[in-house]
Amino acid sequence: MYAARGTGGQSIVVLPDEGVVIAFTGRISKKNSGFIHHLIKEYIHPAINPIPLPENNFGKDRLARLSLLDSNSISAKQKPKNLLPKKAAEVSGKLYKHKTSYLGKKGYSQLLFKNNSSVAIVKGQPALKDVEYKLVVGLAGEYIINDVQGEKIACKGRWVNAFVFELSYEIIGAAAQGKISYKFNDNKVELKRMDTV
Repeated sequence: MYAARGTGGQSIVVLPDEGVVIAFTGRISKKNSGFIHHLIKEYIHPAINPIPLPENNFGKDRLARLSLLDSNSISAKQKPKNLLPKKAAEVSGKLYKHKTSYLGKKGYSQLLFKNNSSVAIVKGQPALKDVEYKLVVGLAGEYIINDVQGEKIACKGRWVNAFVFELSYEIIGAAAQGKISYKFNDNKVELKRMDTV
């Protein structure tokens, strides 16, 4: 066993024989400094079971959904036909301005669709941030992972009906996910964001 200790009782303890790393991030006073060793000896170490955990099918499915794809890795055989409604061609490449209802600050969105493609490009600037973004969005039911200012964001999208495009996203490592709905009406777009976690 070896450890790295930090301020206020924060520490990392490694049990190499068991293949276990333990991290303590709470504050422990100096008079209770032996508490971590007591926890490991009396509770954590006896609880370590050499029998492997059962297979995590939910985790495997989620990992498969988030598999790294890019537009070049999708074969012609996988490219779905006629994914896009007529509205997709009409809105593709147009710049749509929008604002938040409570600040009045303007942002913009631009969606790019190609016929017989299994990806879309979503560009924009949120009304609340001075940061432009570009996301590659999977249209064939698969997430595509994007790097946006150091954050990994997995995106997939679908046309809910002839006028509404829905983008689903997961911020990897942040346990945050949600959907953004783009409702197209004439030359306007109405955005609705729904965080699910």
